[in-house]
Order: sequence, then structure tokens, then C-alpha cells
Amino acid sequence: MRRLVLLLVALLASSAFAQSGGGGTNGGSGVLAEGDDGFALSQDGRSRLHVGVIAGTGFDTNPYVTPTDSGNFAGDAVVRIRPSIDVNAPGSTLAFNGRASLDYGFLPGLITPETRSFLLYQTLVGGELELNRGGAFSFAVGDSVSWNTDPGVAVVGSLLSRIRNRLQAGVGFKPGGGALNTRLIYAFDFTKFVDLQGNQGLVSQGLLDSMNHNVTLRADYRFLPKTGVFGLVNAGWQTYPFTTTQPQAFPLTARLGLQGNLLPKLAFLASAGYSNPFVVDNTGLVTGGLIGVVGQAEVQWQPTPMTGVGGGFRRTFEPVALYQFVGDNRVYATFNQTLGQLELRLRGSYAALEFGEEQVGSGQLTDTPVGRFDHAIDGSIALDFHVLRWLSFGVRNTSDWRITNASDLSSGTALNLGYFRNETLVVASARY
Repeated sequence: MRRLVLLLVALLASSAFAQSGGGGTNGGSGVLAEGDDGFALSQDGRSRLHVGVIAGTGFDTNPYVTPTDSGNFAGDAVVRIRPSIDVNAPGSTLAFNGRASLDYGFLPGLITPETRSFLLYQTLVGGELELNRGGAFSFAVGDSVSWNTDPGVAVVGSLLSRIRNRLQAGVGFKPGGGALNTRLIYAFDFTKFVDLQGNQGLVSQGLLDSMNHNVTLRADYRFLPKTGVFGLVNAGWQTYPFTTTQPQAFPLTARLGLQGNLLPKLAFLASAGYSNPFVVDNTGLVTGGLIGVVGQAEVQWQPTPMTGVGGGFRRTFEPVALYQFVGDNRVYATFNQTLGQLELRLRGSYAALEFGEEQVGSGQLTDTPVGRFDHAIDGSIALDFHVLRWLSFGVRNTSDWRITNASDLSSGTALNLGYFRNETLVVASARY
């Protein structure tokens, strides 16, 4: 009876998050204290319910990502809290994973009264059900609803809030001993932007709302115990249902790759291929001349059980609202170190973002309708002291720096859209 009650509590909590509006996870919020705790939901104890919370306070230099050239100082104290709940029920016949989280912030306006407000940063509710996991044939279906508030890829000078629903369904085929693993996955994405700041403009015109159908076929062949090759083909159809000024896109990607372990403590990934968003507007195909060479190279090294180092390079192309496409050329690195009860995590990346021509109908979005190029620099530092296996205290610092050659024209004078934001938090984190 106790396990049944706990399961009902988990399902009700997930439902409550779904009704609250949903959102996305915030990767910069920190890592919860890990452990094999939680509440058992099955007789063998494998199915478990985990609850957690991160609470922090500190200072955010630019919570509304105001462009640097505006000269408006909007930094202020911030209070953030992120409760979460996870349900994990593994099984060979039927497996289920579910998660709900809410990342909520409050700006008290201690330094700049104009910043005083409540902010819904990120929320998420989702789950996945898999049948016959590990069998020759398997089937999985999942859905997630998220609410994200961030500057977006095509920075336009303010925070953008969007609700996204992503539905996925797939089948897997793993014959014989499992050396060959083939998966076919269909995904449907619907993204709706909401105007929380009362700016209207792009949001009210529906220029950002999109629908995306996507099909992926991937095959992996393991020719060594921990090394294999893979190939994938991904095709999609992206539309903007609430406007006629945005073009349709039919993105296509094909890649071949190799991944596995070079040494027991050294893993690698290498892939290369071709990608093109195949954007079609009223003049026809406008990305036919794109040199869409894409790929990824990554290395992960764990010299000791307490130390992890990784890094790599990734190049992608994808359609994006307001522009024909965005090309992402990204270099990234990670470092993790544990010393007794102390845990240090470093993350950093630099991306060169190349945008296709603006697609906003009549008029211009910026003074650079052709040839926009951005530099995106992101980094985070987290230091935690684990008091217990499920409880820790620490410090987080995240930075987001965007440099661009594009300027906003809405005010009558060119205002460069580049910005810098840094948030420092003292946090308490628990997960049981």
C-alpha cells in the first residue's frame, strides 16, 4: 500500500507541473547531490521516486539581456528556486521515465527598482514509455512540455518566452547478439511564443511560432566491445503557421561516424556529413548554394575516478525564425574534479554563428539583413561541498556574452544587439 501511495503522489505531482504551464531545464542551475536514495515504488526497489530542490540567492548583472550599447544598468539581486521530481521505473517489458521541474526567480529591485518582478526562467514536464527494452524489437513514445525564457539564438534585444511541446515515437530493431542496432524516430515540435514583457512586435505578428515534423533513421554497428560505427539520416519540414512572411524549410542531414574507447579511460566521437535547411520562399529554393559540411569531434578522458576532462568541436546548420538558417561552429570544453566532499565543475564554449538572409517580410529586422555574424561565449563554474550524499552547499557562476555585427533599427538609431550577462549564486541543493 505504501508503494502504491508513493506512485500516486508522483503521478499527481507530474500532473500539477503540467497544469502550471511547463518549461525547459536550465543547464546552468547546478547539479543536485547524487545518490541511490529516493522512495522505492516496486518490490525489488528498482523503480524509484526522487525529489529535489535547488535554492539560491545572488546577483544578476543583466537579467533582461539589455544590449550593452543602450547604457541601461539593470543588474540587481536575485532569488531563485528550482524544485524537481523524477520517476524511474526500469523494466525489460515496460519501462517508464518521468520528470518535472520548475525554475523560478524573483528580482526584489534592491539596487534598481525598475527590475523588480517575478521571472519564470525554465520549466519542464515530460515522460517516456518504452516497450520490450533490450529485445529484438522495441517501441518508445514520449512527450514533453517546456517553458523557456532566454534571449534565443537570433538575439533581438530582449528576453523571449516560449512554450514548446515535443512528441516523439520510435521503433528499434536489434537482431542477433545486438552488434547492430537500428532506430527509426518521428518527432513533432510545436513552439508558441508569449509576450510576457508587453513588447508585442515580433511575438504578436506570429513571426516566431513554428511547427516541425522530423524523421530520423540511425544505425549503429559495434565491431569491438566498446567501439562502433554509425550512420544517420534526418529529414524534416518546418513551417510558421501564424504568418505568411516566414518561408518553409525542409532540413536534411546525413552523417557517418565512429565512436567508442581508444583506451579504458579515453573515449572519442568523430563524425562528418552534409546538412542543408533547404529553405523555400516565394522566389524558390534560397539555400541551394550553402556549403553544408557538418560534423563533430569529441574526446572524453578520465585519468582518475575523481577527474574528468572533455572537449570537442561541432558544426551544424538548421532553420531558424527571422532568418533563413543559422550555422553553429562551436568549440567546447568541460572539467570535473572531486576532492573528498568538494566537487568542482567547469564548462565553457565559444560559437561562431553565421546567419542566412533575414526573412521578415517587408522591412528589416536589423541593419544587417545579409551577412549577420555573431560570437557567442558561454561559461560556468560550480563548486559544491557535499554535507551528505543527498545534500550540498555551493557557489555557481554563469556568464553569457554575445558579440554581433547586427543592430536594432526600431528606435530610429542603430543599437547594437550585443550584450553581456553574469549571474553569481550561493545555493543549497538537495536530492533524495
